[in-house]
Amino acid sequence: MRTIAHISIAAIIMMAVISPTVFSQITTNEQPVSINLKEIKDPPVPIFVDPPDMEKIRAEDAVNDNVAGGIQRIAVAIKINANSDTDGQWEYLSDGSVLWRISFISSGADALVLTYDRFWLPEGGKLFVYGQDYCDAIGAVTHEFLQGDQDNPAPFITGIISGDAITVEYFAPSYVRAKPMISFANIYYGYRYIGKNRSRDFGDPGTCQVNNNNDIAISIAPNPANDYIKVSIYKKYYKVGNTLFENENRDLLPDLDKTYRLRVISTSGLVVYSSELHDNSVMISTSGFFNGTYIIEISDGNKYVYQQLIIKH
Repeated sequence: MRTIAHISIAAIIMMAVISPTVFSQITTNEQPVSINLKEIKDPPVPIFVDPPDMEKIRAEDAVNDNVAGGIQRIAVAIKINANSDTDGQWEYLSDGSVLWRISFISSGADALVLTYDRFWLPEGGKLFVYGQDYCDAIGAVTHEFLQGDQDNPAPFITGIISGDAITVEYFAPSYVRAKPMISFANIYYGYRYIGKNRSRDFGDPGTCQVNNNNDIAISIAPNPANDYIKVSIYKKYYKVGNTLFENENRDLLPDLDKTYRLRVISTSGLVVYSSELHDNSVMISTSGFFNGTYIIEISDGNKYVYQQLIIKH
């Protein structure tokens, strides 16, 4: 069960917002290995982390923001229980190297930050953190930059990732025998003064290099559902000049000049429905689905988008 805690690293996150160079982690400054790997599987099905009660959070902020000398809260800590031994997706590649990935989505967040209660990497291993479509990639973190050791892994924190999706990736070449210790403590749900801009210019440094205004997002109705759902796709952005804006009205439809695959996946990883999407929306019967949580995945083979579905009969 996930519980929400009061923020304890607000000063650290605020420092990162005000002066990223002060907070910047020591890394090898390279792109995630998975970008160039041809033999890997589809990305791991993300773990959906329930967002905080924002009505309650904003009511608390309205009071606490007026306290003299206080630090304004910009993120809320949500406890998560996941680690590299029992969660995520391990892949063993043909050259003997290994790849592990785990993804989290906390809907509506402007930015996400991960903290770890136990963190250690063997010599030769590399860790990366990034957002959707490899945005805001951080890495590689390697053992040279860490405190603690294999017997006594230390706490750790990785940097701010814009948006409500975050992926952690670990890669080790064939000569690395030891396994890492990556145990998550909290995911910090950033909701103000952090991470998210309503528009972004092509080529701006430090931003996600979005160059396709036909990127899609998913809408599901009803949700929770009983007998059926209507899954629709729409343009995530629209372009004015050289600037992309979010399609908040969800009224702009993508051109179906490519084939999209739609899958409904249980939290155990079982695919319970799969089809190609030949229109901007499709009706799916859910009367045979068991009660519970499912993931809607739509992919064109290169990019993946996800949405959580709840079935209640």
